[in-house]
Parts: sequence; C-alpha cells; structure tokens
Amino acid sequence: MLWDSLQSSAKISLMIIIIVASSKLFGQLLSFMGATSGLINFVSTLELSDWMMFFILMLIPFVLCMFIDQFAFILLAIPLYAPVVSAYDFDPIWFWTIFLINLTVGSLTPPFGYTLFALKGAADNVLISDVYKSAWPVVALFMASIAAFYFFPSIITFLPNLL
Repeated sequence: MLWDSLQSSAKISLMIIIIVASSKLFGQLLSFMGATSGLINFVSTLELSDWMMFFILMLIPFVLCMFIDQFAFILLAIPLYAPVVSAYDFDPIWFWTIFLINLTVGSLTPPFGYTLFALKGAADNVLISDVYKSAWPVVALFMASIAAFYFFPSIITFLPNLL
C-alpha cells in the first residue's frame, strides 16, 4: 500500500510539474513572438485609469473562474497579466493577493460556481438552492474585502514591507 501511494504521489507531482513547465513555456513563447509587447502596447493605447484597469483585470478571472479550474486559469493568466501589472505599476504582492482571492470568489459565485456543486455533492440532503442562498453572503464578504484591499493596500503590504 505504501508503494502504491508513493507511485500515485509521484505521478500527480509529475503532472503538476509538466503543467507548470508548460505554463512557463507559454509565457516565454508569448514573449518570443512579441505578444507580450503587443499586449503592453494595446493596453497603453486604451488609456484607462488605474482603477478601471484593475477592475477589468479582476472581472475577467471572476467570471471565468465560475466555469474553469482556478489552477488552470492561474497558469494561463500569469504570463498575460504580469506585463500589464508591471506597466500599471501595481504592487505585485498587493495585486496577486487580491487576484488569488478573486479566483476563489469566482468559484463560489452562483449560479455556475463549480465549487458550489462540490459542496452540494458533499451534502446530499441539502438543496442546491440552499447552497446558492448561503453562498451570497460569502461572496458579498469577499467583495467587501477586495474593495477594502484596493482602497487600503497597506492591509496587504504592511508585513512584507517590514522585511
């Protein structure tokens, strides 16, 4: 049984390493093809304010993570988002912390938040409508915290700035 669990762990670890390496390759391919600089040029021509770009950058994962896995979206988004985050001079610790929280909110938001279906599967005697109703206060709390983190970035950056 120990040997089987070690083999299973090794296979899963290898799959994760391959996925992460593919994401890194995707980022390098984007850079090599000039897509990264093209994205920066496109974003700079939009002439959006910092808060509007932040809103757009957060809206995309919020909506997409209702439908797709968070890890898959992270691996796809980081090579695309990183140059934009740098171009707008967002603090990386602040931005990526809010980004990760936002991914979680997307997966919990009815009616398509896929995490809600996992919660429903764990509780057979609970109606999906009850799961949806109970998710809204959590989503509202997360959204309020994201707003607080946006307006008061020192909440996130206080401890890292001490280092």
